[in-house]
Amino acid sequence: MAEMENLPAPPLAEMLAMYERWSKELIEVVSKVDDEGWDRKAQGIYQGKVVMEQPLGIFLWFILFDSIHHRGTAGGILAADGRPGSRSTGRRQMRNRRRNPNGKSSARPL
Repeated sequence: MAEMENLPAPPLAEMLAMYERWSKELIEVVSKVDDEGWDRKAQGIYQGKVVMEQPLGIFLWFILFDSIHHRGTAGGILAADGRPGSRSTGRRQMRNRRRNPNGKSSARPL
């Protein structure tokens, strides 16, 4: 059981370090959960109220799928900040490669 909080976002470098550290901690803890623990009820609490209750295994799958779903959000934020390696930056680079010397796209319309 853990209390959820709304906290201001830390600086990017700190946020990345926290992500790495907490991901490793989560992997260590989850790898030790037995079948009984996987089926045990987990609670999410916000402002002193239970807002979620479900088996731990289902909650962990939710976290996994939610992190996959939101990976694009993180990529968009990094791209807006001019950082390479995000999906939108990759699309922009691909578009630039398809441009002719006259500046018009060589991509065919659908």
